[in-house]
Amino acid sequence: MMHKYLLIVFFCVANYSCSFAQMQAAQKTSWDFDTTVKFNKPVPALWDAIKDPAKWATISNGYITSIDAKGEAQNLKREITFADGSKRKDEVTQYQPEYKFIVLKVTDPVPASITTNTLAFHAATEGEGISSLHIFFRAEGDEAQKAGLISALRKEIANYMEGLRKN
Repeated sequence: MMHKYLLIVFFCVANYSCSFAQMQAAQKTSWDFDTTVKFNKPVPALWDAIKDPAKWATISNGYITSIDAKGEAQNLKREITFADGSKRKDEVTQYQPEYKFIVLKVTDPVPASITTNTLAFHAATEGEGISSLHIFFRAEGDEAQKAGLISALRKEIANYMEGLRKN
């Protein structure tokens, strides 16, 4: 009888421990930059302007002179030529038009210490005739090299925002 009692207690404790382990809180992702910009246009108009990353030179306010794109929306690989003649390669790693969500990864040049990077864009409705574009970025690696990448991306994004305001 004592053996059955100990076995029941053991399973109760084991079950409680397993349940507790499964219920721990999810870790919150911290972004290196996270901004939302509102536009006086409905979300379909905003989404129409950004839904094709192969054409983002048109919304770059002259910051980008050309984009050579290969592939489909998901896994689209882009070679971007900037107005100063520099180039960068990136790829679309996630494309979800039903959620108006695009994720990119810079592939070249990337500082050697940067192990991962994620740049995401999400268009949403803020009210009647008002939309927002949420832009967020995260990278892992050396803080100084990450700061340089963040600075370059912020400048590029500022030009996208200006171009979207003009369109």
